[in-house]
Amino acid sequence: MMMNKIKTLEQISLELKKLKGEGKTIIHCHGVFDLLHPGHLHHFQSASELGDILVVTTSPDHYVNKGPGRPVFNQRLRAEFLAALEIIDYVAINETPSAVETILLLRPNIYVKGIEYKNLHDLTGHIAKEKKAILEVGGELVFVGDTAYSSTTLINQYFSILTPQTQSYLAKFKDSYNIEYILGQIDFLEKKKVLIVGETIIDEYLFCQSLGISNKSSCIDARYLEKEIHLGGAAGIAKHLAGFCQEVHFVTYLEKEGEHVNFVRNNLDSSVNFKPMFTSYQSSVTKQRFLTNKQKPSSQIFELTKLNIDQTKSNVEHEMCLYLNQVACNYDLVIVADYGYNAIGDRLAKNLCELNTYLTISAQTNSYNLGSNLLTKYSKADYICADIPELRLALGHSAVSKTELVLRLSNKLHCPFISITLGDQGSLNWSEKKGFFESTAFTTEVVDAIGASSAYFGITSLCANSGFSPMLVGFIGNCVGAMMVRTLGHREYISSSALKSFITALLK
Repeated sequence: MMMNKIKTLEQISLELKKLKGEGKTIIHCHGVFDLLHPGHLHHFQSASELGDILVVTTSPDHYVNKGPGRPVFNQRLRAEFLAALEIIDYVAINETPSAVETILLLRPNIYVKGIEYKNLHDLTGHIAKEKKAILEVGGELVFVGDTAYSSTTLINQYFSILTPQTQSYLAKFKDSYNIEYILGQIDFLEKKKVLIVGETIIDEYLFCQSLGISNKSSCIDARYLEKEIHLGGAAGIAKHLAGFCQEVHFVTYLEKEGEHVNFVRNNLDSSVNFKPMFTSYQSSVTKQRFLTNKQKPSSQIFELTKLNIDQTKSNVEHEMCLYLNQVACNYDLVIVADYGYNAIGDRLAKNLCELNTYLTISAQTNSYNLGSNLLTKYSKADYICADIPELRLALGHSAVSKTELVLRLSNKLHCPFISITLGDQGSLNWSEKKGFFESTAFTTEVVDAIGASSAYFGITSLCANSGFSPMLVGFIGNCVGAMMVRTLGHREYISSSALKSFITALLK
């Protein structure tokens, strides 16, 4: 009986049409329902008294921004919990971030939310859209309940997956910052005008079925199944920041006749001002990763990089310099995402450092450019984001401490703010005015680390430019990193509302 209640949205839609034809009143509730508690039961009881048929939909796992390790129970288990309640008639797993599309499909008579949402000022902005949707189908939005229980608060208090070190860090952090202040600071980022310069990376995930070792050679044989293509590199940063700022300008090299121009343009947010600087040779980078399990990036068996090995031609670089000199003054900051695939040569790097605009720099070390793409290519910066190997390579020191590395880099590049990413150890942030602050990581569950450092760099660049303290920059950056590593590559991008939801859940 319990499993018979769990259906697809399409199946429920067909059954509800018949029931409405019989004069039944349909009630719809939607939420994560990660940890069922008395508040949920009261909510469902109040909702069921409004009509005849109660339909409950739950958010899919990948749209749950409730903090580290959430949801605790996967979508299948959450659906089964709900179906076990006699008061509920139908259960479905939602397919979108909000209930808007589901309301339009199911066309309930009444959509029910908890009384705590009555002011419609939820962080995600979903409630206002859901109200519009229920009115559009001729229904009404009703708020029920009195005492507000919170799964997030209960989980944080009694079932936290955070390490004692992280819990101690958060307790001290909350002595300095409250949720309202942080959310207000994130809202302030919306006013920023951002110019992003750097290499476009096309991330391809090719999913295969391993067939074992080839009969005629010692290589692995695999059958191709399907693939996903994501925007990465500087293009990925542009897509992230479009979720925070009203004005984002993205400048990159792309081959004029290449297939990637339209792909980049079609996959960037429409609000991004996209300026490709055309070349006659391959200038974007394609990273192909072959995996045998779609849900486990650790199943990767091979990686292939497609790129042009020649340095950027001088005439194209000259054109880029002229353009940046013309437009940079219109922006609050210039973000340089240098992945070391030959797009940013010494001439362009020198020109970027001469711009009279706040400059943030990331010069990545990878298997292609190891030892050749150094931060010291740049003579100055206002904010630098790097990891320890990148600092050691740039300074030629292997024995000194990480704090000494930061101070030496600051002195060499005249940089007043430096952020060091430390992987599963979190991050170290320093500024001339405030000194050092170390922040712990907020997750131990890593699905895929690809894209996390770029998202961290892009969003913390906004924060540093806005005058955020090193403590707050590290906290926000680590939240961004925790959100990114729980999904495959750039399958999802960070938005202001998603980040605020994550932070609110983490600090409850």
